[in-house]
Amino acid sequence: MQASNFDPPRISPNPDKLRAIAEIPPPQAVHGIRAFLGLTSYYRRFVKGFAHIAKFLHDLMHKGEPFLWTDERQAAFQQLKDMLVSAPIMAFPDHTLPFRLYTEVSLLTISAVLAEVQEGCEHIIACASRTLNQAEKIYAATKRECLGIIWGNHLLTPLGHILLDPDTARDAVQHLHTHNGIHLGTKKLLQVFSDTYWTPNPSALAKEIIQTCHACALDNDITHTAGPLGHITAYKPWQLLANDMVEPLLPKSGYRYVIMFIDTYSKFVVTCPAKEHHAVTVADALLQHVFPYFGIPQAIHSDNAPEFTGKV
Repeated sequence: MQASNFDPPRISPNPDKLRAIAEIPPPQAVHGIRAFLGLTSYYRRFVKGFAHIAKFLHDLMHKGEPFLWTDERQAAFQQLKDMLVSAPIMAFPDHTLPFRLYTEVSLLTISAVLAEVQEGCEHIIACASRTLNQAEKIYAATKRECLGIIWGNHLLTPLGHILLDPDTARDAVQHLHTHNGIHLGTKKLLQVFSDTYWTPNPSALAKEIIQTCHACALDNDITHTAGPLGHITAYKPWQLLANDMVEPLLPKSGYRYVIMFIDTYSKFVVTCPAKEHHAVTVADALLQHVFPYFGIPQAIHSDNAPEFTGKV
């Protein structure tokens, strides 16, 4: 049996099989539904949102469900046939070109379309869809959108970018900006976002997110005084660590000092209270609160205070 026509670099359903589908009458019993869905399921990769449409027919196969052929089910039955008969011509993937992943999520289903621009025209590479389980149906809208992206990316995307609509892109940029407590600047945020996602004008979106970030606004209000060190650049998180010790706490607490460890790449800060400003105190703080969680940095920079230069 030949279910599809192959004409590299294009693929399309077999016209003879589609003609047979178009002539199928409405099912009269559950076995007819099962036979129709069994035949059409092979072609679900050609139909965007297949699972959402087919759900109205799948419901009839549930145990104890009376067989009622409603207008809604007739519409779904006919829509599936029409979409299959007019199924788009698909392309074989070209792994030298970037892919595009489109996802769509409803209250009942998720669907994904993998596409690619070949010779100036966008072609569908593959489609997939499924119904949501009971737990997924009660997800918040943003969480369902993320589920669709992760599921579609895992199932369909061999490489390339995930295309996001403006609302979903905003959520993604916001999440990346504050991920793990690290507030990325515009350049780094765009770099991380662009490695995986695509949306129109991401630069403006990143700038807006950062400008409305309360933590970033507070950080910009702080006057930073440059020390005597030369220009030092970190190219990844926790490669270069800076530390300092301040004395802001009340003596009654027993902790008079705060040791600060700052990742110079992300500006992420780890603070540790201390009763004494000795070198061994700083070393203990590093061993207990920094190295086990973030690893050993390539270099640590501080001033020449005894607690940083003393031997332990």
